[in-house]
Amino acid sequence: MRSQPADFYLLSPQSLPQLAAGDGLIGILPVRVPDYLDRPQIVTRTGENTLDLNEFHRWAEPLRVNITAILVQNLSHLLQTDGIINTSQNFGLPLRFQVGVDVQRFEGELGGEVILSGRWSVFSDDGKQTVVGRGFSFHEQTQSETHEDYVAALSRTIAELSRVIAEELERVL
Repeated sequence: MRSQPADFYLLSPQSLPQLAAGDGLIGILPVRVPDYLDRPQIVTRTGENTLDLNEFHRWAEPLRVNITAILVQNLSHLLQTDGIINTSQNFGLPLRFQVGVDVQRFEGELGGEVILSGRWSVFSDDGKQTVVGRGFSFHEQTQSETHEDYVAALSRTIAELSRVIAEELERVL
C-alpha cells in the first residue's frame, strides 16, 4: 500500500503600500521560533492545549528561514530599497541597523483564526544597543479549512509585522 504524498508550503510576500526609502543597509537577524514550530510539519491548533503536526502538509524549508526571507522581501518593498539584507548572508558589509524577531506563537486553527505573536527589536549597527523594541500580536482569519489558506493567512500576519517594523525604521532612518 502506498502512502499519501506530502504537500509542501512556503510563506509568501504580500503586496504592501510603499513608504519612504532610507539610507544604509539594514540587517535582518535570523528569526527565532519556538521548538514546537521548528519542524517540517505544519502545526495547527486543535484545542486550547492540543496541536496537530500534519505529516502530509509540510514546510518546504525551515520555518525560521522562510519567515526571515519574507521579512527581507516585505521590508525591501515597503522601504523601496535593496538595502535590506539577511545577516546570515552578510559578507562583512557595514549595517546601519539590525532587526531581530522572536516569535512566540505562529499557528492557529484550520478554518479559524491564526496568530503571530512575539517581540521585535531594532538594534544599533553592532547589535549591542536596542534602539526600539515592541511586542506584537497579529490575528488573521483563514478563508477555508485548507492548509493553503492557513499558510496564506500566516503570510498576511507577517505582512502586518513587516508594516509595523517598516514604519518604525522609516521613523529612525
